[in-house]
Amino acid sequence: MAVIYDVFGDESHDEENERVFAVAGVLGDEADWQTATEAWTNRTRGRIFHASDCECDLNDFSESSHAENLRLYADLAKILGGSRLMGFGAAMSLEDYDKFFAPSLRNNAYYLCFRTVILYLGRMARRIIPQGIIRFTFDHNLETENNAAKVYDFVVNMPGTDFKEYLDDEISFSSRRNPKIQVADLMARETMKHFDNQFGPVYRISRRSFQTLADSKRFAFEFYTKHYFADLVQKANDLAKGQGYTTILQEFTEWRAIHNNAPDTLEVRIRYAMSQLKQNPEVNPF
Repeated sequence: MAVIYDVFGDESHDEENERVFAVAGVLGDEADWQTATEAWTNRTRGRIFHASDCECDLNDFSESSHAENLRLYADLAKILGGSRLMGFGAAMSLEDYDKFFAPSLRNNAYYLCFRTVILYLGRMARRIIPQGIIRFTFDHNLETENNAAKVYDFVVNMPGTDFKEYLDDEISFSSRRNPKIQVADLMARETMKHFDNQFGPVYRISRRSFQTLADSKRFAFEFYTKHYFADLVQKANDLAKGQGYTTILQEFTEWRAIHNNAPDTLEVRIRYAMSQLKQNPEVNPF
């Protein structure tokens, strides 16, 4: 029987959702997750943990002192860092994203980070011993679930995806009552906060909770700054000069016209990309 590895994921952003957005996933087998979540629930005493609420004394954490909340947060970071779980987080500058792309496409920021997490942890499937099947479960989010499932399906079926045999066919979603989603929430917040501290308007040294994860050597991170977006635009311009990008756009426009003048949205781009996948590996909705 194949070993099953579960990835639980979540997202995080700054207080105003204006500077930084992050998505993170945490991976482990059944034994790894059981050991970590037992320690987690013992420390939280069954309380539903939300990283930003705990750190900012909000909602369920408004009646405990700031010092108590910070101790809880630090202890949970140590539980995660000291576990056998592994993880990956991707974060981006929303301000830089908006400079290079239309603000109306802001939701694409989630899917870019989401896609990066799926690709990184999916590729780990070939390196894990023993090899097994990876299942992805993300936090419930009515605004993104439908397209997230489509992006997952696109990534799994992309030409050149050499780890498809290790991935479960479908992605699942779970509520924050699940302690494994709470673990992913802490990982996502640390990814977001580190990016904001290092690349935001005010430089700050690494948080001790982030350093706890980084020092374990089992958690990795990727950060998208203006240099990444500038390079992406340059590559698109180079394609346009060779007519490749222009041709794809023309074909996409024609496809939308014959499909009831479908609007240019992420969902429609994914539908188009999936329909063209076998014929044209260059099609990419991101």
